[in-house]
Amino acid sequence: MPTKREFWAKASLVILGLTLVSVFFIYLQRLIGVDTLRFYIESAGAWGPIVFILLSVISQILAPLQGTPLYFLGFLLFGRWALIYSYVSTAISAITNFWIARRFGRHLIIKLVGKQGIQKVDEIAHKEGIRALIIMRFFQGFISDFVSYASGLTSLKFGSYYTISLLAPLPWTLL
Repeated sequence: MPTKREFWAKASLVILGLTLVSVFFIYLQRLIGVDTLRFYIESAGAWGPIVFILLSVISQILAPLQGTPLYFLGFLLFGRWALIYSYVSTAISAITNFWIARRFGRHLIIKLVGKQGIQKVDEIAHKEGIRALIIMRFFQGFISDFVSYASGLTSLKFGSYYTISLLAPLPWTLL
């Protein structure tokens, strides 16, 4: 078992790494724009869906990144398949965000979602609990990443969380 000092050293490195990656991706998102993203996804050929999924996962993990333009781009490039690809990316990021919150706690979540974001996380986690998870996953709102972080900060079991996260959005995905 690592000492507190070792834990905080590792956590600091993770926070620093995630902060640098976040800054890089925010800069990249503004620099590149949707047209360039489209070019890279299209030029990936058969790997295009994987590139789209990875970019979507990154936008859901790093809350300052806005994934909405990417989803519209997905519909342009892949049609209805974008729903499946978005579902896969949400499933991956749901695991990741829950694990990040559970493993590193509140301090790291503040770094990822900001002070305003942590207020949303607190409201979701303390007021609504599992009911909010079911509702938010069913409607797959734009704060899916916040819901995942909030769930990771609660005592909710991972199995319950992930089952709800996988099943609740299915009706919308299958339409």
